Amino acid sequence: MPEMEPYVFVQTLAGAAEGTVLKLTGPLSHHDKLADIPRQTATKSAALVYDTFSMVPFSTMRERCAGGSTLYQAHNEGEQIITMNIAESTVMKLDDFYGTFNAQEVSMDDAMTYDHSQQEYEEIIRAIISEEIGKGEGSSFVTPRKCMGNIKNFDDVTAKSIFRRLLLNEYGCYWKFLFCDGTGRYFIGASPERHLEIRNGKALMNPISGTFRKNHKLSNEQNIELLKKFLGDKKETQELFMVTDEELKMMSTMCGLGGKIIGPLLKEMSHLIHTEYLLEGTPNDGEDLIDLLRKSMFAPTVIGSPVGNACKVVAKYEKGTRSYYSSCALLIGREHNEEFLDSSITIRTLEIEKTGAFSIRVGATLVKDSVPNEEFQECEAKVRGALTSLQMDRQFTTYNCEQDKAVLDCLYARNANTSQFWMQDQHSFSAHPELAGKKVVMSNNEDDFIFMLRHLLFKMGCEVEVFNFFEIDTPKMQKAIAEADLCVVGPGPGDPTDTAREDSKMGLVRKYVKQLLDTKKPFMAVCLGHQVLSHHLGFEIVQKDVPTQGVQEKVNLYGEEFAVGFYNAFYARHNADKVAASPLTSVSTHNDDMLSTRGPHWTSFQFHPESILTVRGFDIVRDALLYVVRASAGKRPLNGANGTPNKKRA
Repeated sequence: MPEMEPYVFVQTLAGAAEGTVLKLTGPLSHHDKLADIPRQTATKSAALVYDTFSMVPFSTMRERCAGGSTLYQAHNEGEQIITMNIAESTVMKLDDFYGTFNAQEVSMDDAMTYDHSQQEYEEIIRAIISEEIGKGEGSSFVTPRKCMGNIKNFDDVTAKSIFRRLLLNEYGCYWKFLFCDGTGRYFIGASPERHLEIRNGKALMNPISGTFRKNHKLSNEQNIELLKKFLGDKKETQELFMVTDEELKMMSTMCGLGGKIIGPLLKEMSHLIHTEYLLEGTPNDGEDLIDLLRKSMFAPTVIGSPVGNACKVVAKYEKGTRSYYSSCALLIGREHNEEFLDSSITIRTLEIEKTGAFSIRVGATLVKDSVPNEEFQECEAKVRGALTSLQMDRQFTTYNCEQDKAVLDCLYARNANTSQFWMQDQHSFSAHPELAGKKVVMSNNEDDFIFMLRHLLFKMGCEVEVFNFFEIDTPKMQKAIAEADLCVVGPGPGDPTDTAREDSKMGLVRKYVKQLLDTKKPFMAVCLGHQVLSHHLGFEIVQKDVPTQGVQEKVNLYGEEFAVGFYNAFYARHNADKVAASPLTSVSTHNDDMLSTRGPHWTSFQFHPESILTVRGFDIVRDALLYVVRASAGKRPLNGANGTPNKKRA
């Protein structure tokens, strides 16, 4: 295939007029870092101008790795950021685009092959559930299956014919795009999922999880009935909550002023129907678009959660590169005298070489109760949807399920027991007089839930500084702890009983907890922090038979009932005799678990009060901090969820 001018055709949900496609042309450049992507920030434009289009490889995830951390691992086999420096952009009517070439049939040489057989892939799923989720390394993971094939007589017209079929046959996409790098290499995708959009003073993310597989052999009415059952399925509901929690972590780092969750929503495509939320926030004032993009890398829906540790885990099971799968395709431009960014997650994306050899990767979200065969079948359905463009033209029935009241009732019922703090704009929350101005130091133990906690504390009026766990011995963190009014020991993945090395993560978290106890510094501990504290106080830490990752349960917390969210594979076992002999002033239990503890200058929780799964999380955190502040000052705390002084609950 001869070399040609690079080009992009892209149809975006955010920017394209109906019945049109955007054509972009210009020279290419290749970069190792996001910061090297050319920018036009010095030149403002009131009119809409597109500056660059980039294919970002998954290995760019490494840019999120802070010094001393082993997170955000990714294989790289030479991939670079491929950037088009846009010289010309044209909005074309679809009929005009179709008229630029004679569409041709697309056929493959042989049957498709896979990097893993069905049996091998299901074994990987079982291993991840038992060895990673079951041992506290995360709540969900996504590892893809790679499908490979070869297209007969492949050339530029073939590529455009494939894209034409996507435009005709697929719907419900956030982006459809065709990128030719000029050497005969092509990327052709139809992604349902927005990665990050920053435009007009708003940041938007779009967590999608939960996949209903349409059965085209059944009637619309039969499929709608099956869809309603799907929407009531607890596993599918929890999957979406987990990835929403994970993207809320990202939004909490990008949008200090706050934001809100919109949804849940349905996204219907030709073969599948997805459930999703839309997250909307106000970006941090003055923060660069690329820095915001880096904080959003990459979507937990295609990696797992917590994202950092999920990268490390999936890198262990994936022996080769992800190439450009599960990262993003990126448009940067200017409008209204401001720079904007729009990006789509690179899933359902074909990578085609000039020989016609192609690959596509698809994965399923693995959680504690995933069934390997069902996850395999979900991947098969996604492959079928993605390869629609390689088959004859066929337009599938649209169910218009978002107009069915019974379906919407099932969908909206999911929000009945979620945190209303995250469901509304947080600008209306005002500082609490007893917490306003309090200096707080937080430890990030490899889980960005800490930033959701930070956001809650900001809204209460606290001044918060977050440190990584490995900074405990640095003069800066020690000075901050000494000057803090109170501290927070954050959540994180891993086995809290790991005592192999004192300089390991668990060793350093134990050191932090011991320092807070020895110096009588007021503090709050969450999940892993709660477990390490309980272990230090002499309580047994036990691995759960079935992990409660992304699970909501109703609990009695110091006499009040709450629906709270758990993300744990370990727990501190309650022991009445040890409670009596300990410095604890009160304990709340759930089954055999130490649900929460109170001490003379601390409080702790096994659950995550900051999660979307904890209905009154803001109140729980506020009251917990008030307990700590008042107890440390020798004042009588309030009753109820604030704890009852000098009374131990067994």
